[in-house]
Amino acid sequence: MAGMMGAMGGMGDGMKEAAKKAVEDEIAAKAPGSIKPFFPCLGGPVPTVETCMCMVPADQQDSVKQAIEKYKSMGDGMKEAAKKAVEDEIAAKAPGSIKPFFPCLGGPVPTVETCMCMVPADQQDSVKQAIEKYKSLWCPELDSWISDNYDRSDDEDDQPDVEFTLSGYESSDYKTLVICGPGPASAFALQVFALRPLSWCLKPQDSARAFPPLPKSPKFFEVSDANGVVVVLLEAPVAAEYAVAWAEKLLLALEGAQVLVLDRILRSEWCSPCPRPEEPHLAGLWTSCSGRAEIPALPAPNIVQGLAAAVIASCEARSAKCTVALTLQDGAHLSEGCLQGFEVLVPLLQELQVIQSWQRPNYREAVQKVVPPAAMSIYA
Repeated sequence: MAGMMGAMGGMGDGMKEAAKKAVEDEIAAKAPGSIKPFFPCLGGPVPTVETCMCMVPADQQDSVKQAIEKYKSMGDGMKEAAKKAVEDEIAAKAPGSIKPFFPCLGGPVPTVETCMCMVPADQQDSVKQAIEKYKSLWCPELDSWISDNYDRSDDEDDQPDVEFTLSGYESSDYKTLVICGPGPASAFALQVFALRPLSWCLKPQDSARAFPPLPKSPKFFEVSDANGVVVVLLEAPVAAEYAVAWAEKLLLALEGAQVLVLDRILRSEWCSPCPRPEEPHLAGLWTSCSGRAEIPALPAPNIVQGLAAAVIASCEARSAKCTVALTLQDGAHLSEGCLQGFEVLVPLLQELQVIQSWQRPNYREAVQKVVPPAAMSIYA
């Protein structure tokens, strides 16, 4: 066998195929009879003998191992030659205008794939087929491994489901639910609304350690000079992973209530072809059954995220009235103008009986009571 293996250098592809077949036959001949029935199951003589090497007589194992290694190296060489042939074919069909980019974009294949629109229309199909063939020659085993380990659907997420419980709640005729995000919304509510604490608690059923961290219960209040208004003040954002379950639990308990979500949007995150607005400024979104709200609409492509998105989506699905109002915050630190943006909501707040009358509060005092989270610090 050693003589046969030494004579394989410098062969053409056809001769290499014949030599590979000869090595394969030699390995098959040396395979113990007890493992030969497994050839079809394990992919042929070579992988079968390699898997069951302990079954090969000890005095033949070294020569068989050498033959297997040579067989593999011949296969790799043929694959490289095939790749080079496909790469040359793609390079030949590439327009001259994109060939200078070969060194920049990683060679002919990624360059032509990126600039496919530059390839003549009558050649695009053949070029695409050549690119797919090149990729299949690259490393199908690696592609399979990546697919098995990383190409997972959303349904296979390792994040465990989290359920929430609402304790201390007694069924009552609540008509309005106001959810205030941390920062400016909660500061505005504490300064403007007449609040009376409620002993409610909304927290996860399982307090096991998780990432992101599970949210703490918000503080619950009712408006003391109105009937049927619940105000929820968040001390920290609810992670997006838990927002849907959090919102569903609260909205199910307060079924039928009109919902108002107050939060902020940072000016640095504002997306618009026009110049960015400045404080005070408020914009929002509302469910289709709410009718046209008397506030400026949040322009596309801006979006609501996290808890606000979960609440308005759930309300839309239930055909419930919901408005999300976002005040503009310019910079990491809270300012009086940010809180002043919520004044646009005064007519809606009066309509919902959240406030009975309006007199501008002391926003400076409200801002001084707010302790910004570490994440909002310019030094974080």
